[in-house]
This record gives sequence, structure tokens and C-alpha cells, in this order.
Amino acid sequence: MSNKNHLSFIHSYKYNEVTTEPKWKKKDRLSYKNGPHATVYMMNGDTYFGEWKDNLKHGHGTYNYYKTKRIYDGEFAYDKRCGEGMLSIREDDPLYDPKLNETKEVERKKTILDGYYDILKNGIQDEMKSKSINNLITRNLRNNNKMKYRKLYVGQWMDDKFNGYGTYYYNDGIKEYYEGYWEDDMNEGWGVMHYKDGSYYEGEWHKKKRHGQGLLMLSMY
Repeated sequence: MSNKNHLSFIHSYKYNEVTTEPKWKKKDRLSYKNGPHATVYMMNGDTYFGEWKDNLKHGHGTYNYYKTKRIYDGEFAYDKRCGEGMLSIREDDPLYDPKLNETKEVERKKTILDGYYDILKNGIQDEMKSKSINNLITRNLRNNNKMKYRKLYVGQWMDDKFNGYGTYYYNDGIKEYYEGYWEDDMNEGWGVMHYKDGSYYEGEWHKKKRHGQGLLMLSMY
């Protein structure tokens, strides 16, 4: 091969090498998430199944929190729970305290009413069938154990917090609950609080406390 041809070969080889997409970039591009996507497993054991935009959770999705065993099903906006959604907890789970602001750890799970949901846990696909009775959901796992879920909060969210109109269920999730407006995880504005003994308060709230005009009806029992 002449020197001239040899130099042309080297030049062409180097040029192709430079313009070839690096393997790390190709891998990163392929892992980039946009639109509907299969279940994604997080390093901490959490799983997410839903829509993405620009590599961020965006749209409707279901987030299963491995540590707390809670689930959120609803809308996301740029990686934050935002819009309509439901947070569900296990029956034996201590009640979620909004003051703890567990937005990075606690699951907002929208327990599906009248439907089926597939949840991937530890690589095993389990079918979860919702039961609207007593707001409970039973998941039959392959090890024959049953975990009962109930809804904790159903309503509007913004920036990973209760914001807008929603219902929060206390204790057994049936007799004691608050339905009304929220601001940054606190009762704010007009709302109705139903108490265990049958009493209820309907009126104004400020920072989780009854404040302003309202009507308190005591139970006769």
C-alpha cells in the first residue's frame, strides 16, 4: 500500500471512530424514558409503572413503595405527585402523618376501585383485585399471604402534598374522616370532619384546626 493510500485509510478510520456514538451515550439514550413505559425498578426497591416525560414521572402511574409497603396511584407532573390520586396503606400500617412530609418515602397509592392491577414486587408479578367493601383491597401473593389495603387519602395533590379538595380517612377508614380543602398537607378552608362517635363539624379550617365560622353537631348516642 502506498503511503498516500495508507494515510487516507488511517484518516478514514480515525474519522469513523470519532463520529461513532460512544457506548455509554448509547446506553444512556436507550434507558431514557419518555411516554408509556414498562415497570421500572428503583435501587431502593420501589417500583413505578406508568407514563414518563423527559425521563421524569409524568402523567398517570402507580408507585409502589418497598419500605413502607404503601402505594400511590394517580397523576404525576415532572416527577412529583400532582393532580388526582389516591394513597393507600396496609391495615396494619401506622397512620400517615402529613406533618412528617414523607413525600420521598411514603406512597401515595390509589387503590383501584372496581378493577384489577398488576404489581411487580421483587420480580414476581402478583395480581391485585380491588374490593370496594369497607375500602379494603386484598392482594393474594404467591406465598398465600394476604395483605389488606385501605385508602388513606383520595383527592388532589400538588408538589407531592395534599393540595386542593380531598378526603382523608382516619383509624378504620370508615367512621372518622375529613372531606374538604387542603393546603400543603393541612386542612385549610371549608371542610367537614366526621368523628367516630357520630358527631361532625362543618365549617372553616386553618392549619389543621377549626378556625372561623362553622357548625358542630354532637352525637346523641
